[in-house]
Amino acid sequence: MSVRAFMAGRKARGKVLFTAADTRAEVFAVRGEQIAQEIGGLALRSSFLSQNAVLSAPALFWVQGAEIPKVRFYHGTTPQILDVVDVVADVGHRSLFYEKCRAFRFLVLTTRSMKNYAGPVPEHGWKSWVVPFHHDNASRYEMPESQLERPRMIGFVGDAKKLQSIEVIESHVRKMGFAFIVFPKADDTAYEQIDVGIHWTHPDAARDETANNSMLTNYLSRGIPCVMPDYESYRDVEEALEGPCCLRAKTLSDWFEKLAELMKDEALRRSFAAKAEAARIRYSLHSTGLLYKGVIAEARSEPDFYGQVGG
Repeated sequence: MSVRAFMAGRKARGKVLFTAADTRAEVFAVRGEQIAQEIGGLALRSSFLSQNAVLSAPALFWVQGAEIPKVRFYHGTTPQILDVVDVVADVGHRSLFYEKCRAFRFLVLTTRSMKNYAGPVPEHGWKSWVVPFHHDNASRYEMPESQLERPRMIGFVGDAKKLQSIEVIESHVRKMGFAFIVFPKADDTAYEQIDVGIHWTHPDAARDETANNSMLTNYLSRGIPCVMPDYESYRDVEEALEGPCCLRAKTLSDWFEKLAELMKDEALRRSFAAKAEAARIRYSLHSTGLLYKGVIAEARSEPDFYGQVGG
């Protein structure tokens, strides 16, 4: 055992654990490291798990990826919970994804429909919870009044691969007379330069029903009006915040019309920006951490969570 693994094992005793085989992915930083820090847990690579640490853990979360042999080895020790995060990422490995999900009794999902994509329900069944993503506005930045009044910059913050038809969108925006920019890294210096946020992907049932809410809540928590695709998670945000939070479209032509509408209508932009404080609170890291604590308590209250499942 390496010194690093030994020290990780010592720190892990009695803590809620978050793990994955590959902890370098951005999603592990968000749903593993950040949540662990918020609730006093520990995020570590699965190769550093020790039996003593798992035995003493109130719960063990596997973030997206899971090593099924280890999952089965630790059955009967503590509730193990798969934080599914993204079903589309496994589209080319569907049988492996189904096997992974079936190795668990407990699932954390980002939308209600995500459970429909987890594959055949195992004999032991699933207990699941929907836990939205928290926003990344730790500094509590809010867009200035001047930008709400006179928007000039239309922009996207995030991996450009997640913005489809980018060349067509850029050309259209510039023909409208506005500037266009894409920031690959989500930080406040990027959001500070955007007056209207955008996201667009062509309709796809699996993505539309399972993609997480983070892009919307990252814009919304800063008071940035936005035009988005029609995702279930985005509709859920509107339901939670009791009213429209953005404009959504199902086709690119409709999306362009919604963008033009938003750029012309200051009152509409302000109505969306008015949701910023509510979004900052409801989708904060603290609020999300409380949801994870609730998941742990409910999983531990299951009378047979120690039972062997998944073979």
